[in-house]
Amino acid sequence: MKNKVVVIVFFMTVMLLVIYGFVKDNKEIVTCKPIDKSLFTNDNTFLNDFVAEKNLMYSVKGKHKRTITKKKIKEAHSVGDLITYYPSSWIVNYKSVKIGIIKNGKEIKELGKNNVFTEKQIKLINSVNISDVVKIKVDYKTKNSVTEELENSEMIINMVVVPEVEAAFDGGYDKMITYLRRNTSMNIQACNFQVNNGAVVCFAIDENGKAINVNVKETSGNYEVDKELINLIKTMPTWKPAKNIKGEAVIQEFEFIIRDGMC
Repeated sequence: MKNKVVVIVFFMTVMLLVIYGFVKDNKEIVTCKPIDKSLFTNDNTFLNDFVAEKNLMYSVKGKHKRTITKKKIKEAHSVGDLITYYPSSWIVNYKSVKIGIIKNGKEIKELGKNNVFTEKQIKLINSVNISDVVKIKVDYKTKNSVTEELENSEMIINMVVVPEVEAAFDGGYDKMITYLRRNTSMNIQACNFQVNNGAVVCFAIDENGKAINVNVKETSGNYEVDKELINLIKTMPTWKPAKNIKGEAVIQEFEFIIRDGMC
């Protein structure tokens, strides 16, 4: 009987150790592992090897997905002039077309009967400034391909007004990514980012080409890493600032995304 008890206790102990090891290993998957800084030589040999092995993915892009320039707006006389690949062939007839301009959270709008802008709509869209939102809402009827009956439908598209000439890193995009890679800290390298999400840092390039308004939009999950990501953007070399339709330097907003690469 005693032998059976000893055997049972032994197997229970082994199982507990296995479970502990599994939980511990899985915790390490979602946290940032500390790096032994003594491994890093003055010439950063180990760091360069670690960067290559880690294969972090870097990207910098404009903050807004759908954009339009003031020049294109000024040349527009219809919805199709503003929207690339506007599906006019789908539309049998129009119910209404609303053009709205959102400035500082407030919307001003003008209604039209079809895709051709009215004088009031043209005057409205010509009043836009950089960072304003152009909102287009088209209510129309389309023919069902099966029943051939007319059906009500709508299309809503929002576009943010951006500078004619975008801000650019001196030397180009590839040089910027190279700079970010070479200046990535050991703590950032040690962090296990999500492959699909990663961390996102918002910033703007001001009229002098400097990074301002730097803040974390999507956290890495580690406070220290977030601070170092902010510092990485803040200490970037000066960019060539964006320019408006008059050729004047203006502010432009961007997003920096960093995530684990695919093996």
